[in-house]
Amino acid sequence: MKVGLLLALGDSFESMSVSGQDIQFKKVYLKRYSQQFDKVLIFSYGTAVPGNLPNNVKVIQNRKKIHRYLYAFLIPFLYKKDISEVAVIRAYHQSGTIPAILIKLLYGKNFIFNHAFDYKKFALIEHKYLQYLLFHLVDPLAFLFARKIFVANLKYLSKSKKTIFLPNGVNTDLFQPKKNYILKKPAEIITIGRLVSQKNHLMLIKALAGLNVKLTIIGNGSLKSALDNEAAKYKVRLNIITRLSYDKLPKKLKSADIFVLPSTIEGHPKALLDAMSCGLPAVCTNVEGTREIIKHRKNGLLCELNSASIKKEISKLIKSTRLRKQLGLEGRKTVVNNYSLDKLLKAETKAVSQIA
Repeated sequence: MKVGLLLALGDSFESMSVSGQDIQFKKVYLKRYSQQFDKVLIFSYGTAVPGNLPNNVKVIQNRKKIHRYLYAFLIPFLYKKDISEVAVIRAYHQSGTIPAILIKLLYGKNFIFNHAFDYKKFALIEHKYLQYLLFHLVDPLAFLFARKIFVANLKYLSKSKKTIFLPNGVNTDLFQPKKNYILKKPAEIITIGRLVSQKNHLMLIKALAGLNVKLTIIGNGSLKSALDNEAAKYKVRLNIITRLSYDKLPKKLKSADIFVLPSTIEGHPKALLDAMSCGLPAVCTNVEGTREIIKHRKNGLLCELNSASIKKEISKLIKSTRLRKQLGLEGRKTVVNNYSLDKLLKAETKAVSQIA
């Protein structure tokens, strides 16, 4: 059986390389798909083709570098021959369903996609009004024409048999737990995420004012200068790592003391799961997406969406080695028991093959 993978709108091996996700996608996801299917076609929005791909994996390149919005609509027409070969389509996120919907209508190919969060709400938070309009138009069509839908959050499970619960997963062999819970001086707080308003890093910096800590943010985005200025204003030691290879992330996480996720809203935060797998005690705002993973004082700490509450919960962890270790170990157990990537990928590829 042959499968077609439609990447999210604009995604490519180039963009994955910038975010450090290319190695994980190639070594884990594509490896599993190449084992499950006779041939795997990847429809990319870029031109790069990485080396050492499995022999039965082929990358369909955007050789003419057509703009991503136009290219999404052209894929079903440009690659009719390749599409005719596949038995089923796996689309990534709502934006990946634009060509999938057309392929379903034109060629009758069933598709499945993953719904991780409310994309319209995220677009509004980040003032991306064109994306909001796009998702407003695409969402109902994607849900109508998809054969099955992976949902990462239980709140999106419907009474119909169309939705399949499939949360984000972690390579628990790569993200091994830390051994030492002795606090560094100064303590290192770490967080991961794009430097955008939804991730709420400005509030985190304000929360750390007056604490003997240093803050490491792994991510890139439009707010980098604003974060540097805010850190200077509140005299917070800040280190922003704009790019870090995914295979180097576990070492960086384990070298830190506390993971904080101060977001205003989340889908099913993979960064949090990665940190928990490394045994890092976590402080998260009590918002959609995180409260489904963190159980307060059992496998992490939940706080309110304000700097005083964030500071209060971080301070508890700074003061107590016992609490850091207890929450770190419970967090690791949560991930191993519920979010093992190997188990979830087997379930994913099985579901994809069954809708052909």
